[in-house]
Amino acid sequence: MKKSAKPNQGRSVVLSFVGTGNYQPANYLFPDETVSTSTFFGRALVRYRTSQGQKPDAVIVFGTAGSVWQRIIDNEDTDRLDETAFAPLDPLHQLPTDAQPATRDDAAMQSLLDQAAPTLATCYGVETFYPRVIGMCTDPAEHQALMGMLMDTLEPGDRVTLDITHAFRHLPVLIAFMLTGLRWLRDIEVERIWYGMFPERGSNSLPRAVDLSEAARIEHMGANLATYRHTGVFVQFADSFPAASDAMRKAHLFEATNQPDKGMGAAREVQEALRRSSGGIPPFDAEIKDELIDRLDWHCERTWEGRYLARAERALAFGDYITALVMERESMLATIQRFIDPTADGAGYNADVDQKEIQDWVRDNLSGDERSVYERLRIVRNCVSHGARPPRGPIGKILSDEAKLKRLLRDGIELARNLAEDLRRCDAEST
Repeated sequence: MKKSAKPNQGRSVVLSFVGTGNYQPANYLFPDETVSTSTFFGRALVRYRTSQGQKPDAVIVFGTAGSVWQRIIDNEDTDRLDETAFAPLDPLHQLPTDAQPATRDDAAMQSLLDQAAPTLATCYGVETFYPRVIGMCTDPAEHQALMGMLMDTLEPGDRVTLDITHAFRHLPVLIAFMLTGLRWLRDIEVERIWYGMFPERGSNSLPRAVDLSEAARIEHMGANLATYRHTGVFVQFADSFPAASDAMRKAHLFEATNQPDKGMGAAREVQEALRRSSGGIPPFDAEIKDELIDRLDWHCERTWEGRYLARAERALAFGDYITALVMERESMLATIQRFIDPTADGAGYNADVDQKEIQDWVRDNLSGDERSVYERLRIVRNCVSHGARPPRGPIGKILSDEAKLKRLLRDGIELARNLAEDLRRCDAEST
């Protein structure tokens, strides 16, 4: 795979298709009323992006051996070439447009295109040009070959502008699905989607180039949602909800570093900003917004132990075991300290409190089963927090069996909830 000169950021890539038929020059009308003329919409799109200050770094064109490869460049591109520079393109120009496409050999066509690729890059004004011969892609083996070509040409972090104008209609569909998979594997993102032949009414009207990128944005939001539901991390939505962006980044930092006193204000700010943005928000975004509002509701709990417990429950739901263990332990300690000292403000765990007092309170006030949960949770939490080798016996078995670990965490949540309820009852009786 050729490496770009931009190792720390993804390239801008236009990915297009060339089909069969008698391609003729057309004037493509873009949304800003710019007109770009070409026999091939992919070429017109590169011109348009370049004119907008978004010149691509690379261009990929997929087509079959029978595609009209000679149509992907215009006369104005080749007119600027001297005889030596034009020579690699001459075999393409000699291809008859009325030949039987099936008679063309894939390997021979790819060889011609490989020789022409540097000149094609010069014509398009990009660093790299990848012309790739593909099959009809009607069976799984050809699908895998197509994916292999994508992986050979795209680099991690590339940002793709997808042109779905030409070629057989199933090919852009296949590529779109494959690029979705590469988003997860290599952080490759489809930024824009263009269709260049939308017909306008009237015989004299120009074919309109239509920007279909809202579909790419929805896919991007869906990918962020998948990340959120697997990890509980929500900060990737910051750019999608500009009004809540700064607060969302702060809330994430304070949650990730367990600073609930600072995180409370940030979480509340995110919720308020999201609620204010309800007007005119698309339905897909609106449902994600509602889930985020619910996700950040922990700050509404009346007590510190309640806030810790709410975060522990959410962390367990996402499989974030270390956070769940830490939050459960914090909830229990905050509750026990308030039992020991009813005058404490309850603002989380106080490291200065005598540990013997806590252990004595646990011994004197918890049942045997409750003490067992408390003690196992304490040891497991310490093992996980410090990366220590677990002792043999029950603790080692818990840390080697996800089902047992989840069971302990659920038991810990139940114990923490019962302790908090007992504390509220005691507070009510004392008043």
